[in-house]
Amino acid sequence: MARLRPRSPLHPQSRLRPPLWRGASFVSGRWRAAGLDKSIVYASEHPALALLELYANLEYVLRRYALVEFTVETSGVDAPPVEVTNSVLEEKVTRAYGDAWYAGGKFPVLRVPSALVPPGFNYLVRPGDVGAIEVIGTTFHPLDGRLAERL
Repeated sequence: MARLRPRSPLHPQSRLRPPLWRGASFVSGRWRAAGLDKSIVYASEHPALALLELYANLEYVLRRYALVEFTVETSGVDAPPVEVTNSVLEEKVTRAYGDAWYAGGKFPVLRVPSALVPPGFNYLVRPGDVGAIEVIGTTFHPLDGRLAERL
């Protein structure tokens, strides 16, 4: 049983009620197509990457954000093959792989390289297939004005 400890950024007004995270199910992402029946949690291995990923996908500027740290008990973690990770900027390739993983991947957690910061990794979690998702803590942070000015 693996125990991951990723972080997931949220808009500060979001209601976090695991395992009912559904925000990512409303829009398509790099690693999967949208679908209301596809509950999924996106997370990053580091808080800085989590914030960067959040801002890359928002259409407006937040002045404040919430950072949720949680643990996931899982039987294992999948990772895409090298030919897919080498194509991380080609959404057609990554989305096809992610949709296949979601439909029946060997493990309920998928570790994928960040397209924004390739040495960093993000995690996709199928909440209904993991042993437990336990929130360790939620912290709220103001966004540094220097970053907000550039977005």
